[in-house]
Amino acid sequence: MTTLVTLDLSTLYFPGAPSLKLENPNLLKLVQNLTGLKTLILDGVNMSAQASQWCEAISSSLPNLRVLSLSNCNLSGPIDSSLQKLQFLSDIRLGKNNLSALVPEFFADFPNLRSLLLCFSNLYGNFPEKIFEVSTLEALDLSGNSYLQGVLPQFPPNGSLHTLVLGNTNFSGTLPDSVGNLKMLSRIELPDCNFNGTIPNTMAKLTQLVHLDLSSNSFTGTIPSFQASKNIKYIDLSHNALTGLGFGIGAGVIIGPLMFWKQGSKWCNKHIERFAKMILPSLGFIFAWCDYVKVEPTGNIEEETQDDKEDSDEDEDEDTREDKAFSRRYCVFCSKLDIHVKKGIHNPKCNCHHDSPSISSLSLSPPPS
Repeated sequence: MTTLVTLDLSTLYFPGAPSLKLENPNLLKLVQNLTGLKTLILDGVNMSAQASQWCEAISSSLPNLRVLSLSNCNLSGPIDSSLQKLQFLSDIRLGKNNLSALVPEFFADFPNLRSLLLCFSNLYGNFPEKIFEVSTLEALDLSGNSYLQGVLPQFPPNGSLHTLVLGNTNFSGTLPDSVGNLKMLSRIELPDCNFNGTIPNTMAKLTQLVHLDLSSNSFTGTIPSFQASKNIKYIDLSHNALTGLGFGIGAGVIIGPLMFWKQGSKWCNKHIERFAKMILPSLGFIFAWCDYVKVEPTGNIEEETQDDKEDSDEDEDEDTREDKAFSRRYCVFCSKLDIHVKKGIHNPKCNCHHDSPSISSLSLSPPPS
């Protein structure tokens, strides 16, 4: 089959289930005549092959290969230099094997390298920094190689990397400010490493970020705002030495309310009348407690929604007396009633409540206990 372009014999592995084995013919006999092959996917096929066997079989027979996917194939290393012949390689997936090897520097010489997935392959030593410099690289997964070490370099402007997964490795050092240059980065996972220093504020520029996991490191300082990350769905910054939030627009909208909503609401309810009593008269407004405001329905009334009813039922035990005294209706014309803190703020010139007791005539002293 000299004109065959794609060969996919991959299989899912389940413990206890029989796996597909490549014994007779062996890998060399299988691929030696497939000279037109561009995609070889044998994930989950048990080859039990040494490096000199599988590397040389592929490099000598498949000169046009672009996608090499041999994950979970029981391969042994080290990765043979004969693979350098495959200059069209763009996707290399060798994860979940027992390679017991260094990551070869020649991976950086593949001009079209797009993805390098080497997770859980018992790799060790220093990861070649020059691989990060491959301009076409989009996905890098080195996770689960606990003896693999390295540092993150300065990333060039407009880098193409969109997935960076280094979890449970021995990568260390700081995150460079240039991580903000990775405009396409959508997933970054660095848990259980040895990173330290601050989380760069330049990460707030990552508009495509969806998944962020920096847990179980030694990061310090404040959490950036992530104000440009409109699509982010997952953040895990646990088990670090972070000291606070760097409040920008994003942090105020995403993180702040989640952490301080309840405490902030209690504080506002307790102190808003004191603030209003001091500030509002200077602005020409009159302030009154809603326990004294009895507003009759008018033509412009916002009805209580079903959600409001459910929420009020849940809070009945805490604010029963206050909720009963408060009508939850407000003047749409002057629109100055804050229904969340249950306080009435109206312009004295507003005559919308001419059929009810005038707010301007109410005392500014607190209601009797």
